[in-house]
Amino acid sequence: MKDTITVQILGRFYEVKSDLNPLDVQAIAKYVEEKLREASSYTGIQETSRIAVLAALNIADELFRLKTEHNNFVSMTDEKIDELINTIESALD
Repeated sequence: MKDTITVQILGRFYEVKSDLNPLDVQAIAKYVEEKLREASSYTGIQETSRIAVLAALNIADELFRLKTEHNNFVSMTDEKIDELINTIESALD
């Protein structure tokens, strides 16, 4: 069941429905607020909608980089597992 959790971002309150732990939702909201403030301070832009788009782009960039790193790690791990299986199979023959 989804609970409604109130979070505050840049002085405004938002009702969020989530299955997550309320502390996790609060942490996510804090992260979003940090990204909004970061986008505003880097650009000097004060218009909320433009700051939100820039922050969303920054978060999406982080996500894409992490996905790439994850995929590379999974590929490397799969290769190592295959090497170990081959080594074990060779030793058993």
